Amino acid sequence: MVYYASDLLFGDETVARKRHYLNATDMNNSIISNWNKVVCDVDTVYIIGGIGDFSFVKSLNGDKHLIMSDSERAHMDEYVATITSNRDEEYDADIYSLYLKSDFGISGVNYFGRMIRKTYSGKLVRLTTCRNSIGDGVFSVVGGLGNEYQRLFSNGLNSNIFMNGMFPISEVEVEELEKYIKNLL
Repeated sequence: MVYYASDLLFGDETVARKRHYLNATDMNNSIISNWNKVVCDVDTVYIIGGIGDFSFVKSLNGDKHLIMSDSERAHMDEYVATITSNRDEEYDADIYSLYLKSDFGISGVNYFGRMIRKTYSGKLVRLTTCRNSIGDGVFSVVGGLGNEYQRLFSNGLNSNIFMNGMFPISEVEVEELEKYIKNLL
């Protein structure tokens, strides 16, 4: 099974209170527990930006792939700067990919903030950290919308974990929601 999630924001006290948790520890534990209830180690999960504190990612089941947002790019720049002062885009990406895999169990990284993939039924779906890229006929699963609490758009959905009951959303659910939206239009 394939799942999508974004805006986990592990460790963020302000976000935890906005999500009605007592503190970030409670929120972190809720995300990990809910995630691991539905995601098995053989499942694939695309995290569409907004991880927050990376130290919690290793506790999450599944083959995890990251679609980088601006916050992950900043994390990469900070990390690579501790390794070398010689900066090269390709070299930075290699160092960061190795670091994410070895320290956090993230097996794949997309550095462009977007990708298109085929779903289990052969439909195309865009995974993106930029809402501006939706609207060209390809259904989008959007992360990194911050404080936007709209779950569905005319041609996409918000993958923020909070908007999906603190669970990753399955590819099956994404296709069902796409059909639902098209029936409304």
